[in-house]
Amino acid sequence: MRHPIQNWILERAEIFHVLRDAKWVIGISAIVSIALFLPDQTRELYRIFIADITFVSPSIHDALVIVLRTARFILPIITIGVVLWFGTYQVTTESFNRIESPSILVKDFVRGLPAICGAAPLVACALGQLGARPHASKGGHKRGEGRVLVTVHREGLKSEVPLGGSRQDLDPGDVRRACEELGLDWGDLPKLSEPGRSEPLSGSLYCRQR
Repeated sequence: MRHPIQNWILERAEIFHVLRDAKWVIGISAIVSIALFLPDQTRELYRIFIADITFVSPSIHDALVIVLRTARFILPIITIGVVLWFGTYQVTTESFNRIESPSILVKDFVRGLPAICGAAPLVACALGQLGARPHASKGGHKRGEGRVLVTVHREGLKSEVPLGGSRQDLDPGDVRRACEELGLDWGDLPKLSEPGRSEPLSGSLYCRQR
């Protein structure tokens, strides 16, 4: 019968053996999770997605659009998680089978590692969306009243603009105020309306730095 310290050392050696075999899959899971959580560009995509499925009219067509866009957004993330889980499961199972008389701790570790690698991108995506929520405005409106505002930061400057999706019209006054507060040139903006059009143009507006 081995000494408890010997068992402890042996268990750690077996766990490190499994980790060594699965290091590439673990690394891929970590990189994908960071890419789904950390970059500002990723969080901006989350904001756009949330806005596009939030500011819609109550109709069957828009409901179908929401379902399709949500499916297009969620299914690739779930697929990535399943692929990482399956890859980690294959590697850890093969590594586990090469261990003679593995302990209960090692068995539990081998069961849990694939689930962790597969769930990490899903958790990172959920946290990224949570972090992409617009900041609460400090205005005097009560909860449920007034417009939803997004705080935009640029080089130490900030401005609050109404939250909207790609299918919402932009108010010229709000855009001009935001440009002035962020140190951008209002004169470099494209025109907000075209000849012969009774409604303003929708979509993104860009302005150059002074």
